[in-house]
Amino acid sequence: MKNQSTGPDTTEHRKAQETLQRLAEIHRLALDAADMGTWDYDLLSGRFFGDDRCREIFRVPHVESLRVDQLREIIHPEDRDRVERSVQEALSPLLDGRYSAEYRILWPDGSMHWVHARGQVSFEGEGEARKPVRFTGLVMDFTDRKTVEGRLVNNEKRLQQFIGAMDEIVFEFDCEGRYLNVWSENEDLLKLPRQELLGRRVEEIVPQEMAERLFEVFKQVRITGRPITFEYPLEVIGGRRWFLARVALVSPVDGEEPTFSFLARDITNMKELEERLQEAERKFHGIFDDSLQFFGLLSTSGKLMAVNRTACDFFEIEEWEVVGKPFWETPWWTYSPDLQKKLRHAIKDAAQGECIRFETTHVGLNCNELVVDFSLKPFLDDSGKVELLIAEGHDITERKQAEEDLQEANRELDAFVHTISHDLRTPLTAIFGYAQLVKGMYEDRLDEQGLNMLAEIEKSSGRMNNMLVDLLALATVGKIQRPAEPLDTNLVVQDALATLAERISGTGVEVNIVETLPALQLPHTHLVQIFDNLIDNAVRYAGRSGGPIEIGGDRKGERVCLYVRDHGPCIPPKERKRIFDLFYRGSTGKKTDGTGIGLATVQKIARHYGGEAWVEETLGGGSTFWVEITDKP
Repeated sequence: MKNQSTGPDTTEHRKAQETLQRLAEIHRLALDAADMGTWDYDLLSGRFFGDDRCREIFRVPHVESLRVDQLREIIHPEDRDRVERSVQEALSPLLDGRYSAEYRILWPDGSMHWVHARGQVSFEGEGEARKPVRFTGLVMDFTDRKTVEGRLVNNEKRLQQFIGAMDEIVFEFDCEGRYLNVWSENEDLLKLPRQELLGRRVEEIVPQEMAERLFEVFKQVRITGRPITFEYPLEVIGGRRWFLARVALVSPVDGEEPTFSFLARDITNMKELEERLQEAERKFHGIFDDSLQFFGLLSTSGKLMAVNRTACDFFEIEEWEVVGKPFWETPWWTYSPDLQKKLRHAIKDAAQGECIRFETTHVGLNCNELVVDFSLKPFLDDSGKVELLIAEGHDITERKQAEEDLQEANRELDAFVHTISHDLRTPLTAIFGYAQLVKGMYEDRLDEQGLNMLAEIEKSSGRMNNMLVDLLALATVGKIQRPAEPLDTNLVVQDALATLAERISGTGVEVNIVETLPALQLPHTHLVQIFDNLIDNAVRYAGRSGGPIEIGGDRKGERVCLYVRDHGPCIPPKERKRIFDLFYRGSTGKKTDGTGIGLATVQKIARHYGGEAWVEETLGGGSTFWVEITDKP
């Protein structure tokens, strides 16, 4: 029998090698799939080995081995100390030798990359003799993931800033109503602090009615896929607030359950403004409809947009019967084609920003007439553009009738004053004349008592004549038209001073124009009456004291103030308002001649020209008489 070979059996050895090769290939494929590199650090020799992917990640030369200090230089300067501490902890004999670190590296081109390294240290010996001998591990470049994470962080920050700028809250709920996420810059708008909300169900946080409503919204959104918007009030950390909510479905990812986004905007201020606006509208409609005046709102083209109850009642119509029609085609205007034409022109002018006002007569259903003070006022928007027109009518029928009655009474009074003045002056002239005739013929035959009687007749006749002259002057106020050109008021004062020259020289008082008087477009007669009466009054009551009389005035736009100031006796405060009453002379004038009509004439002239007359105490003693009138500059 032939002997078989006794050499080593290589079959098992070959199988073992093939198994190792397959495992190595699987390991390589796994590393390639994970985009990882491997490294091995021989701590005894100090040599660092890395495979091709490791060298590619660190961008180091493909040489047999590297020095550790070369790798350290690649690490970002801000991360070197931290990585070094992680390595030292792994090499510590007292620990388990595990190593894990994320850090940045710098490539030769200056670009920065993120790597994640994990490793395990092998030790020899036991106890105090235990020492590290080998350090192996894996490294992975996760720059792309870090970039995405950075973008996510930035997006999260931008979302927070966006939400903070909008003062909104964003919730994310799962299908069971749990709070998954909460984004808010203002925790006062939350029911509880953010961390206390996460993971809890909505019915634990909000009232039951609100929770039931929210679950119903979730249900409808999930069924229809369409967002739902609604308003709700809620007691939150900052107090009771109103919110506008929008619930939308968030599409599921990788088979997960869908979630719900809940965007809540704080609209408390808006709700308060709405309530105030509604209250203002209620008040407006109350005033608009309950007013005794006629009110209407028109478009700039003249269509009636709204009209109040008072205007409708005049024709016994309803608002809907006229709203939308051109205003000139409504019953208030159709009875007169000329009035319709006038209204159309007025609307056209008002639409250009002009205020229109005129008087008109409206005829009602029962042929009753109303005299109306009608106006059209443009209402401007914030840009100054005419947005609508406000039509307003005041019933002035009674006022017009009263004015007509007053005018008639004034005409009758004027006629009466002229008649009485004429009828009284005729016999008064005879009395005065005969008294002078008797004196001339019989002066040498009359005793002292007779002469005194004749003197009293002459004095009383003169006083009566002056009173009639003043009454005629008072009656003529308002009858004279303004002149076409302004008058030099300073010359008018000079005329008055010339008329009063004898009286002024008799008292020895000094009269000065201390301020240049403004020119006035007033009748010469009225200006003379103002200064003649005021200067004469000052000379009569204050001239004997010897103090100067001062005349002045100034203009502020259309308002002109004139004054005559004396330094005589003061008028008591209780008499200052009555001093301008007809025939009232006051306590200081009882021993002074006068009719008590002059100051009343001044007051009537002042009021006729839109002003007033009054008296004030002069500083240091005396009285200052003021006259204010309206005059175009």
